[in-house]
Amino acid sequence: GELVLVVDDEVFIRDITRRILEAHGYRVLTAREGGEALTLFARHRGAVRAVLTDLMMPGMDGLTTIRALREIDPEVRIIVVTGQADDRGEAAAVALDVQAFLCKPYKVDRLLQTLDDVLRGEVGGEYCRPGR
Repeated sequence: GELVLVVDDEVFIRDITRRILEAHGYRVLTAREGGEALTLFARHRGAVRAVLTDLMMPGMDGLTTIRALREIDPEVRIIVVTGQADDRGEAAAVALDVQAFLCKPYKVDRLLQTLDDVLRGEVGGEYCRPGR
């Protein structure tokens, strides 16, 4: 029943992630981009247990979104979900203290395990470099 915020500009990714999480007992908020995510996060402050955000989005990108979320709640648990990360993007996200990375495309069990690990306070996860 924990509340998760999913931020992705791709409708399919956003919707399938929401469906998967809801089917496994999570409550889910979705946002198309960073500005919308910040509005939802502020509205549900204290209730959102984790944020899954893409890095590459039009408008407010993932790194800017993460910085703004950290200003609202420095302890928010964040999972970067991306298929196009590069060393600079990953390094910047690590510097912003994200808890995990999840590479697109991902399998249901990987999504659920990563989210469970992050909610339990474990950190880590894969990096999304080509060839990994």
